Amino acid sequence: MELVRREELDDGIVCLTLNRPERRNALSAPLLAALHRSFDDIAADPAVRVVIVTGEGVGFCAGADMKGDTDEPDADEIAGTPVGAAVSRPA
Repeated sequence: MELVRREELDDGIVCLTLNRPERRNALSAPLLAALHRSFDDIAADPAVRVVIVTGEGVGFCAGADMKGDTDEPDADEIAGTPVGAAVSRPA
């Protein structure tokens, strides 16, 4: 299952959809890693000017997944740059 879906809506507009509706899109380590990779891809694309982040299902995001699997990687194993580095890039 794809944890973050990317959709090109229009020229320069990208929609990222968190895709864990069964957990109200709670942020697990794998979901955060997928989100970081998505933001890395967006940061590398100068044509993207707007990013919309939404969630699949009834809730946008429940926050951190406090009942995450013990098999999930630790935060140290998450690949990608911090989300803030991508969203604060100069226009």
